[in-house]
Amino acid sequence: MDFRNSSQLTMLMQNDYLWQEFNPERVDVFHDFGGHQGTALVTFKKDIYGLIDAEAFEKSFAAVGRGRKEWETHNDVQRGLHLYGWQATEQV
Repeated sequence: MDFRNSSQLTMLMQNDYLWQEFNPERVDVFHDFGGHQGTALVTFKKDIYGLIDAEAFEKSFAAVGRGRKEWETHNDVQRGLHLYGWQATEQV
């Protein structure tokens, strides 16, 4: 699947079957004047269960080398067309 194609990525990110394991409340895919930005925000419940789901979501990406650390250390060629995911938390 070519994730540069915004309709394919939007479909993937919003597909309930693919994300049901993490129980997201909402998936917002971002666009600008040039089309899809390649960015999405996945929102979880605002309780302990949402935190558990968000942590599982983050760990699933990190387990396959697609977490925040890899995103920040890889260049565009190394990233390729893969999906990366992590929790948006303050870095110390």
